[in-house]
Amino acid sequence: MIGSCNTNTPVFIREKRVGNLQILAPILNLILSYNLNIMNMIIYEVNLSIELELESAFIPWLKEHIEEMLKLKGFVSASLLKDVEDITMSANWVVQYKIESRMDLDNYFDNHAKEMRQAALDRFCDGFSATRRILNIES
Repeated sequence: MIGSCNTNTPVFIREKRVGNLQILAPILNLILSYNLNIMNMIIYEVNLSIELELESAFIPWLKEHIEEMLKLKGFVSASLLKDVEDITMSANWVVQYKIESRMDLDNYFDNHAKEMRQAALDRFCDGFSATRRILNIES
């Protein structure tokens, strides 16, 4: 009886461990995927110089535009920042979009950028200028 107990115990433990691994595997997969996504995240930065007379109309429109951008695949969050030091002939604003991957940003460039940019040009013509940067999140 003792021998059969000892024989059964390792089998039971082995099955239990396999069962636990089967339960934990999807959770570990999610954790690893999440961490890899964080490592691949990027910032897409848009620097805007807006004529002072247009700023009061431009910023509410820009906030709606940002909400539309955040509906796109991979766009996680956005920050709207105002440059409070350089107020000469124009108001300077920065939008920083946090994006899950470069692939999602490329999808935006290929399928949405032209129409999203055109919406601003149609409404504000040459009353603003924009420069853009792509930054890797390192930590």
